[in-house]
Amino acid sequence: MLTVQSATIGYGRTAVARDINMSVVSGEVVAVLGTNGAGKSTLVRTLLGVQPILTGKVAWDRDEHKPVAYLSQLTDFDRQFPMNVWALVSSGSWGQKRGGLSAKSKVELALAKVDMMQFAKTPIHELSGGQLQRARFARAMVQDSDFIILDEPFSAVDQRREEQLMNLIESWAK
Repeated sequence: MLTVQSATIGYGRTAVARDINMSVVSGEVVAVLGTNGAGKSTLVRTLLGVQPILTGKVAWDRDEHKPVAYLSQLTDFDRQFPMNVWALVSSGSWGQKRGGLSAKSKVELALAKVDMMQFAKTPIHELSGGQLQRARFARAMVQDSDFIILDEPFSAVDQRREEQLMNLIESWAK
């Protein structure tokens, strides 16, 4: 599904990481580990096409009509935006073709899987960091993509919820 060859990533002419080679196939779960500032988020943005690659190649083999689902770092999110949890999660289905489960059913299922249904009408600014992260996780689920990129998906989430979310990731891979 994804191949990265001899990639150098960074900003402007400043390289953050060099000689990145990787491939990801369907059903595979890959974790990118490193210290703060090592280039993990830069790699994610490069894979998504948001950040230009400095050298090398990123090649996707996927249905072009299905977007890559993406959960950005929690720091990239405006908590003051006036919406509730239901609206946040349902925004994950904005560009989908209709068919299969209804958008409402997808949102309900995703909220149930992250144990957030009871917060559906709660404004997002009233959520704890962990609750907001779980709602954002549900939003990524609703995107119904073949490829999901999660950037620090467990930030602000306690150990029990982290385990629950990891189980969801494993079920997606299957």
